[in-house]
Amino acid sequence: MQKEKKEITYEQAKNKLEALCSQRELCAKEVRDRLTRWGLPADEHDKLVNHLIEERYVDETRFAKFFAKDKHNLSHWGKSKITFELRNRQIPPEIIIEAIAQIPEEGYEDQLEEMLKKKLKSIKSGTPYDICGKLIRFGLSRGYESGLVIKAAKKLVNTDQEIDYGNE
Repeated sequence: MQKEKKEITYEQAKNKLEALCSQRELCAKEVRDRLTRWGLPADEHDKLVNHLIEERYVDETRFAKFFAKDKHNLSHWGKSKITFELRNRQIPPEIIIEAIAQIPEEGYEDQLEEMLKKKLKSIKSGTPYDICGKLIRFGLSRGYESGLVIKAAKKLVNTDQEIDYGNE
């Protein structure tokens, strides 16, 4: 038996979103996704999103900066993964560039290296080439740039072997 979806009124959605946006940052796409889930008629989505933007509950630049900072500092994501996720949230390219630019260059490679050191401890066995490959895949999955990942992995495994992992 399927649960009947109760539609929400414009005023209810507005109040819920204002309260939610007061607690945490949301981008316009996340707001539209919630409105769709809540069953608000599609013709009212833009009206409500525009209201939230005008009242500064939703600000794409502010969202992108907080998102980039939090994901880098707390989740240890690299710039590539952060950029990908911001694109998925339909943040304009110029705002993404601005958000990524605030990630400090100093310490960026050190953070990657520390993360790879922790991963290295969990790798049980294998040839230096295999271990290096595992570290590289891990670093790439965290969104770090391939050149930095390969350099850091080779340094940790002490290998000068030529490693080819696709297009670099």
